[in-house]
Amino acid sequence: EATAVEAMGVLALLHGRRHDRFVLVLDELDKILTAGGRPGPETMARLQRLFGVFTSAGALLVIAGLPDMLHLLSTEVRQRIGPIVRMSALTGEDVRTSIRQTQLRAFGQARLAPFTVETTEYLANLADGVPRRVIRLCYHLFQRAAQAGTPVTHVMVREVVRVQFDLA
Repeated sequence: EATAVEAMGVLALLHGRRHDRFVLVLDELDKILTAGGRPGPETMARLQRLFGVFTSAGALLVIAGLPDMLHLLSTEVRQRIGPIVRMSALTGEDVRTSIRQTQLRAFGQARLAPFTVETTEYLANLADGVPRRVIRLCYHLFQRAAQAGTPVTHVMVREVVRVQFDLA
């Protein structure tokens, strides 16, 4: 953990000295911070140093995680965080756009099938518009529909949601 944080700082400094632009994205920081229990003062000190190194190197550090992550951070670390961008929930239209774009990349055709407008609306609502949930559900629903040779149905969506998220 300490070595990884130091390595990121060194990379930022090296790129900063060359006047190169450097962006590092740390996704799911909440999981990283809680892997060994609640983060302690040493972890907060490392994060604070990392933020300082990125600032002095002219680099951009983007951290992503659940909103609860902010409560895990010390006051000193929170003060070093710039603008916070909160994602809005995906709508049914967003889900349809994503499905079409994914199918265009994968199959060369921007199509919605085996999904329908109704099932994408239902899916977006059941997943609370959370992108990771939607992507995961779409993957499993596409697989199930392809195996069955049928379109995605509301029943199929409920079954996959129940299996993937253990929801009633």
